[in-house]
Amino acid sequence: MNRTNFVQTGGIPVKAERLQELQEAYSIFNNLGYLAGNFAILTGCEVVGTNVSDGVVVINGEVILFVGGTLAQDVIIFETSISKEFKDGTSKPLHFIRCASFGTSEDMFSWNDFKRVDPI
Repeated sequence: MNRTNFVQTGGIPVKAERLQELQEAYSIFNNLGYLAGNFAILTGCEVVGTNVSDGVVVINGEVILFVGGTLAQDVIIFETSISKEFKDGTSKPLHFIRCASFGTSEDMFSWNDFKRVDPI
């Protein structure tokens, strides 16, 4: 496994290359979702009455947080962007948070297709 030692004195050179290395690590870990299969419930997503709790699911190989709510037929993926001010004074989208939840959109997945996986 690749690693970076951030706990050092002398001023670590945090440049775009270091941050890209972290982004690549996210991509590698995301592939663990393929172990569970598509539309897998990894944790949470407990159905109690007409509500479903928060959890973690796999959709098309992406391990993604599931925001619970009132039980519905379709699951969607939504993305929230967080903008930050840069040194030059401009504000740009910097962080993107993807979650799944019940809803409607152009791309939807049937809640009935989601299955809880047994621990390996």
